[in-house]
Amino acid sequence: MNNLNILKKSNGKIFDQASLTLSQQYFRESRHTRRFQSNQKVSREENVDVFTLNLDLEKNINASNRLFYGGEVVLNDISSFGFNENIETNSTSPTSTRYPDGSDWNSFSGYISHRLKVSEKINIQSGLRYSHFFLDATFDQTYYPVSFNDISINEGAFTGSLGMVYTFDKNLQVNANLSTGYRAPNIDDAAKVFDSEPGSVVVPNSNLKPEYAYNADLGFTKVFSDIVKINLTGYYTILKDALIRRDFMINGQDSIQYDGKLSRVQAIQNTAQARVYGIQAGLKLELPSGLRLSSQINIQEGE
Repeated sequence: MNNLNILKKSNGKIFDQASLTLSQQYFRESRHTRRFQSNQKVSREENVDVFTLNLDLEKNINASNRLFYGGEVVLNDISSFGFNENIETNSTSPTSTRYPDGSDWNSFSGYISHRLKVSEKINIQSGLRYSHFFLDATFDQTYYPVSFNDISINEGAFTGSLGMVYTFDKNLQVNANLSTGYRAPNIDDAAKVFDSEPGSVVVPNSNLKPEYAYNADLGFTKVFSDIVKINLTGYYTILKDALIRRDFMINGQDSIQYDGKLSRVQAIQNTAQARVYGIQAGLKLELPSGLRLSSQINIQEGE
């Protein structure tokens, strides 16, 4: 991993502080499988180059208003290959890959956020972000009977947030938040072929759409005599077109041969709607001996 960060402070009209970050990461992952007493070994390898640019700027408008804005670019280049090897003769032959070789997944986004200090007790923060995603993957139909040659996704959306913190005193604070979220299918969701469990194989799906989330939460934090601190938050999330793995069919078939085994076909698919809700609670104790005890619990339901 390589990383370069440039920080600039200024008293100009555009920003008080600017941060530019450039990074590059290289991932390599390989899998090797061989059945018991078989002389055939199956090897698959993936190589991913990730290039990222982040620009973050801050500007104090006055004592009560602070502005944050910037953008991000993420570029992913994926290469993938597979081969069979006879461990006795060392002869090799090509086989299916885990991802389409030469796939690209790129994203471009910009954001603006505003922090407002209404009074000594009330702080409000709001934000807006636009993200655009591009996915391109071309399939070799030699190994899998998919009915399409490529997957191309070109989607963008706005997301936003609004939050408020009310501080009654140093021992009691209440917070509330509303937000929306957006996630476009990535290469794993749309184009990966893998055995998720014995007897099942997950295959590409060219009909995926982004999933959206609508969130609300309300919580409080209470401190008792600087010894006991408790926090409790309730949350509710609605997922639209949620990306979930389900049984699938390819050309009317619910099972295909994968690495020599008949496997049930599954794929990541969009559901109509899903809901997630629950409660998070925490407790901290500061003991006189300097010992600190803490506990967290999360109760969650989904449907």
